[in-house]
Amino acid sequence: MMMIAIPFLMDQYANEVWLGATLSFLAVTCLAGLHEVARELENPFRNAPNDVPLCTLLAFYNEALVTMFAGFHPDAYWDKAEVLSKKRGGGEEETSESNGG
Repeated sequence: MMMIAIPFLMDQYANEVWLGATLSFLAVTCLAGLHEVARELENPFRNAPNDVPLCTLLAFYNEALVTMFAGFHPDAYWDKAEVLSKKRGGGEEETSESNGG
């Protein structure tokens, strides 16, 4: 509809034919772009092949939260027995021995 009506309106608005044709092209291009943006905003989470994999990213995020809550990071290497002995209060003796006392 706009591709038919706008050239006639621009012909009446502009005094030059080339100016009317240029303004028609620009107006139709802007309105078509605005229509595409509105279509995307209408349904932003459709399942298109180029969309961001939200389910996969959410699963990774949840796994990271569970890992942080558990207190273990896969890149951190520690001795489980040493950590448990420090929690029980056995860590003070080890630190005094390492200081030479």
